[in-house]
Amino acid sequence: MDFQDFIKHYEVLLCESEGVAFWKLEPDLINREERKPVITGLHAILFIIDGELETDIQGKRQSLERYTLADILYEQTCTLLAASDNLHAYLLVMTKEYMDRLIRGGIPTTIDYILKVRNSPVISVELNHAGPFLEALLNIKHVFTDKDNLFVSTILRYQIWIFLARVSDYFSKGKQEEDKELLYTARQRELYLRFTQMLSAYILQEHSVEFYASALCVTPQYLRRVVKNLSGKTVHAWINEALIREIEKRLAETDMTVQQIAEELSFSEQATLTRFFKRYKGVSPLKYRKELFSDRLLAQSGRR
Repeated sequence: MDFQDFIKHYEVLLCESEGVAFWKLEPDLINREERKPVITGLHAILFIIDGELETDIQGKRQSLERYTLADILYEQTCTLLAASDNLHAYLLVMTKEYMDRLIRGGIPTTIDYILKVRNSPVISVELNHAGPFLEALLNIKHVFTDKDNLFVSTILRYQIWIFLARVSDYFSKGKQEEDKELLYTARQRELYLRFTQMLSAYILQEHSVEFYASALCVTPQYLRRVVKNLSGKTVHAWINEALIREIEKRLAETDMTVQQIAEELSFSEQATLTRFFKRYKGVSPLKYRKELFSDRLLAQSGRR
């Protein structure tokens, strides 16, 4: 359906011969059983101010709610399926030729934005940005009604330019925040990985959060937050569990005394290691070793 057919078929009153139209969506028209509005071969920008609108965009059914913007490129197809009775929404429709003229005039958009809407044409708008979007749309509507103005076509292009600038600016800022968040997350994961690697290398000598934070060039508070967020465990838990594994290994695989193990793992004294181990395992190191060897003897006798 070309532009003129679209205007006639859906009785769009606010239109410009150059190839742009402004349509306040009516729930009654959309909810008719016959002739559901279909937008194809046109560039359309849909903004929901209130209510809900059920759509099919490129074969994907989507429910558009309050403060949702859909930017449908001319090669895409959008069908308006159903609308709530309280729907308040505007649709700006432009031909490819009209958009081409805007682009040649320096339309404020980016390749990132075009790629974004081609893959995901629906964008949620935060409340503090909804007002400026609506204001820009109402300015466009006002130009359409000002038929006595000799420069209506020029003013209309400027108002559409302003609206598109708002949309592109909103997307660009959102993308910067997404990129920042992705970068932030990637750095957190790298920090977490480096911490676990350092823990393996230094656990015999270093047991403090401050050491690992200093070595990783971050504050102890930041290291605690990152490790907790990514692993669900505290830094102290990581350090303590690593120490317990090292103690268990020596109790099970060597004949080192508890004093020797305490010295090798940099505990201030044997008693400190004993209290630490008992707090986590419920038994002293010596009892743990005794029970371990008893279990081994039982296992060996059972195989005979």
